[in-house]
Amino acid sequence: MADMRQELSHIDRTVEREHDRRGDSVTWFEFINPGGDWETPVYDAVFDYGARGSGGFTYQTGKLVPVLWVIETEDQRTERPEGRTTFQSIAFTVNYRHLMRAGLSQPWESTVHLRDVVYHDGRYYKLFEYSVKGRLQDDVAVSVRGTEIYIDQEMPFDPGPAAPGTTDWRFPPTFPSIG
Repeated sequence: MADMRQELSHIDRTVEREHDRRGDSVTWFEFINPGGDWETPVYDAVFDYGARGSGGFTYQTGKLVPVLWVIETEDQRTERPEGRTTFQSIAFTVNYRHLMRAGLSQPWESTVHLRDVVYHDGRYYKLFEYSVKGRLQDDVAVSVRGTEIYIDQEMPFDPGPAAPGTTDWRFPPTFPSIG
């Protein structure tokens, strides 16, 4: 019979190797609850239309979290002049230990992360599913899903998440020679 701790260690090494090869990641913005306690918020977060910067949705600084894989799904419908806009959705899996290393608070608890926002490939996504998979002390993986949001339209009076820095990856000046 296999030792589960050895199996988890093998899974972690495999995930790290895959991430080193592919290098995909998301920037994770944790929601800051102004009440401090998740059961007793100080206002209704849905209808907070206060003055700009005086309340509403505020987020911690973004944390870079390496992920195993990301699936972005484009909306099946088209934009309409009457106001319908298209929304992408995102699904990704992240190693539990990577969330802990990134400094995510309470990575074992799903309810505190359902107001979080992630940034990937130039788009912001609000999380609607956060599932911890595994049965060991340090669970194996976390499955996350979210829907695209437009920060300028959906949070006009809220501070919202800060824009992450961008890196301009230049095209290589020469192609590598093959064979």
